[in-house]
Amino acid sequence: MGVSVRRMLLSRDWGETGLIWPTLALFWIVSALALWSVKHDAPGTNITTFPDAMTAAFLTAATLGYGKHAVPVTQDGQIIAAVIVFFALGLWGFASSRLTGMWLHARGDLASEDMVLRHQVNAMREELSGHNRCCARQAKGRNDTHS
Repeated sequence: MGVSVRRMLLSRDWGETGLIWPTLALFWIVSALALWSVKHDAPGTNITTFPDAMTAAFLTAATLGYGKHAVPVTQDGQIIAAVIVFFALGLWGFASSRLTGMWLHARGDLASEDMVLRHQVNAMREELSGHNRCCARQAKGRNDTHS
């Protein structure tokens, strides 16, 4: 299923970076569902609703810790939180490397445009200096004939 979704997104010219956001959203929802399913009815839990689980999953993934929520009260919750932290570290690293790659590629495009413009300006300078030498010779030839 994941391979077919990837092929579909790439065929629609989303590129590799277009996969970051759906992956992060899916990871967030699945993490929240996992936390909610093991913690919503546990005694002493602070996650009683799915929005609480969404908040806990986001804070656990974004801060690579538990955020404002207390330590999970069940062993299953602790394992799920550890898995969230493990995968979040990789996803945040992947997302930041892709964004950095996009910015550097855009900067590289600007640098290549800059090189083309510099080459064109140098060619125009050479052409103008050639015209100036030609005009100077013509002016000198006129001055020599009038003397």
